[in-house]
Amino acid sequence: MGVLVAKAYPTILFAKAADHTYVECGTGQKGWSCWGGKSNGTEITRGIGSTLRADAIAQPDEKANIKCYLVNGVCHQAANRILLPAGKLVLNARGYGLSSTIFGPYGRELVWPCSSPFLQYPEISGDLPECVGSSEALESSVDTESAREESLFIQKSLNIYDRAGMSMAVESGAGEEAMTETESAMIIELFNLFVEYRLKSAVDATKMRELNSIRKPLELDIQQNRKEFSKEEKSPLEFVLEFNRLVTEYQEKMKGLLAPADYQQLYNVDPTEDAIFLADPEIVKAAYGVDLLFDHDQNSDSPH
Repeated sequence: MGVLVAKAYPTILFAKAADHTYVECGTGQKGWSCWGGKSNGTEITRGIGSTLRADAIAQPDEKANIKCYLVNGVCHQAANRILLPAGKLVLNARGYGLSSTIFGPYGRELVWPCSSPFLQYPEISGDLPECVGSSEALESSVDTESAREESLFIQKSLNIYDRAGMSMAVESGAGEEAMTETESAMIIELFNLFVEYRLKSAVDATKMRELNSIRKPLELDIQQNRKEFSKEEKSPLEFVLEFNRLVTEYQEKMKGLLAPADYQQLYNVDPTEDAIFLADPEIVKAAYGVDLLFDHDQNSDSPH
């Protein structure tokens, strides 16, 4: 069996950036770009898994069926889909904690008009010829407690996706609104699961309710922004700017609610740092034809 390796590099936003992530096989002879580049990254995780299956999940465009950027997910969700055969996630990528709480680990599947079902191809096994070689050491794939916890978290997440997928299939004749409500409920359930996974005993039922009092209104705003964009009531630039505004505001609210150590544990980001932007300007330009310029002045965190 081959090896799948997740790699990451900072985007051009520098200190305010989420990392771009991509996947390659252990030999380094084949990679999947996940909406961005696929070279010069630093390894963040690896695991044993079928590279033929990963290639099928990636699809010819290497975006893993994450159809619309910032709607169904970002590079993190594409990378996680491709990593499925290895049972790994890009947990240590900068910005991943944030993107996971917005899109879930494997993205939003049935957001109209950007339907992005998670095509898993469980029947495929084996490896690409270029992915079989001698450079496939598995230093980070040992059976540790953290690896077992990650595996359990992945299985619980997949169960949530499966249940929601079955519900949305039943509701497909009921229209967009019913499916959107089911998807939003899935994302909130995945958010709660991620909080429990990252914070463990540091969060109780009261704190979870407080966190949801911030996350649930954000979900409504994200869906409203997406609807206005899909109906062409907003331009691509307006959609991206509003997405960044909502996610920046969300981070500030979470900083106000969580103890600094808990915020660091949940998002893997120093809470004293500026808010992270998930929108990679290079990918936004490629996806939507928009030049997204950011002001790096110390007194402004706003994209222009």
